[in-house]
Amino acid sequence: MNKLTPTLLAAALFGVAGLAAANDDKVAVQASTTTTTQQTTTTTTKPEFTTFDVNSDGAIVLIEVEKDKLLSSKFISYDLDRDGKLSPGEFDDYVAAEVDVDVEIEVDDD
Repeated sequence: MNKLTPTLLAAALFGVAGLAAANDDKVAVQASTTTTTQQTTTTTTKPEFTTFDVNSDGAIVLIEVEKDKLLSSKFISYDLDRDGKLSPGEFDDYVAAEVDVDVEIEVDDD
């Protein structure tokens, strides 16, 4: 082996080690500069009587609200005259007592 070979070998090893260290620093910088911004808007609107009165007969029966879990579970409580139907007034009582119509806005800035 000549005298130049160990010197070249040492230089090559230091060069590879230096590149690896530089690459690690680059990854660390990239990871520390990543940020996330998230914005969520949730709006609950007042349900309309006509939306549930599918057959437009002026009353809501239980089968017309079966897909709405809250209203179907509270139906009997708001059918005050016990006729098996919710009138517009009975429906308004339900909305006033059970439905939250506030607007909620959430903003997360990291």
